[in-house]
Amino acid sequence: MECSTHLLSKRCLSRGKSNQRYIRRNGEMMSYIGVILVPPAMIFTKLTFFFMYLQIFRPLKWLRICVYLGAMVTTMFYVATEVFGIVMMTPRKGKAFTTVAASPREAKVLVLCVPLASVGLGIDVYLLVLPITAVMQLQMSFRRKIGVVLIFLTGTAYGPITYNRSLLN
Repeated sequence: MECSTHLLSKRCLSRGKSNQRYIRRNGEMMSYIGVILVPPAMIFTKLTFFFMYLQIFRPLKWLRICVYLGAMVTTMFYVATEVFGIVMMTPRKGKAFTTVAASPREAKVLVLCVPLASVGLGIDVYLLVLPITAVMQLQMSFRRKIGVVLIFLTGTAYGPITYNRSLLN
């Protein structure tokens, strides 16, 4: 029971082969849960930004079109990713999750990790460029425009911090 709350603790890992089976089984389930939960989370997170931009910059027709287009592409991409993940990672009827682990079906899902991350990065850059372009077209002093753009750019500072933290761990 203690191992279920601290799945990878040293105490749990030192107990032998029965815990290794438990960790392997739960690791496969966690992989499945990750494949199933990440696309909806990404849809809702990115759509939040699109709809916020729509609310802020509603008078700009070109930006409304870009927001609707971006929201549509984002939704279609992540829904397709979700369906593919469910189909490929769900065990067939009467089979266990262990049949999916290290199988050709799981390999197909893993091969798509880099393209999926690339498209996600592209959507993120699109989400960054939209408000900056809109702000630069507003009738404000250049100094204020730079201030507003810097506010939008504060989110980019989190990327290198996260990358460095992942290297340290």
